[in-house]
Amino acid sequence: MNKKLKIYLAIIYSIFLITLIVFAFKFGLKVDLINLLFFSIIGLLISNFSMFFNSMTEISTSMNLPILITVFFLFNPFWAGLISAIGTVAVKFKKKQFVWYKFVFNRADFFLAGAFAAWIFKISRFHLDGNSFPFLSVLLASIVYFLINNLLVYIVINLADNDVNQLSLLNYFRELSKNLIVSYFLGLILLASFIYFGRIFFSLIIILLFTQLSALEIINDFLI
Repeated sequence: MNKKLKIYLAIIYSIFLITLIVFAFKFGLKVDLINLLFFSIIGLLISNFSMFFNSMTEISTSMNLPILITVFFLFNPFWAGLISAIGTVAVKFKKKQFVWYKFVFNRADFFLAGAFAAWIFKISRFHLDGNSFPFLSVLLASIVYFLINNLLVYIVINLADNDVNQLSLLNYFRELSKNLIVSYFLGLILLASFIYFGRIFFSLIIILLFTQLSALEIINDFLI
């Protein structure tokens, strides 16, 4: 690990800890434990069973954002950030050495993206959507999540000694933008299902949507 990368990671860790403490005091620790456990578990399942391989960067990117859109709606930014950090832990079955600084960076990255996206959602919802279904505030929160999450990763990739192909920032985001578009519309479907029908129907919709996406990926790979 080079010096620039060490400094960058130290900065991200510091921002993460400061944000964690500030948001805990600002938004409070009161939470619905059932929903907290439900969305953390759902996030873990989605992280480990719905990975989309990105051919340009050789990075697997999960489709957690559709789930997190409902999290932004239900939880304050502190808990939304924690659910984002916990729910994106990838369980590795291959025997690889655990790299603590990568693990901590990923948790910090997802916490910051989830917390600030939820904060933007709370701030913008009344102004953009009022009492109607939050189409615009969800879109804005999704963009914020996408930008923070992927920008932090882009920087760490380009600072690493043995990184993948060096990419321009524009090409990097262009390649990943398809995930944002799909995630936004899936997130709206999941949010509506949770609001109007509850957790059971929400879970059934997840199973239906992601099995269909997996089938489409298999067909696409076969055709290619």
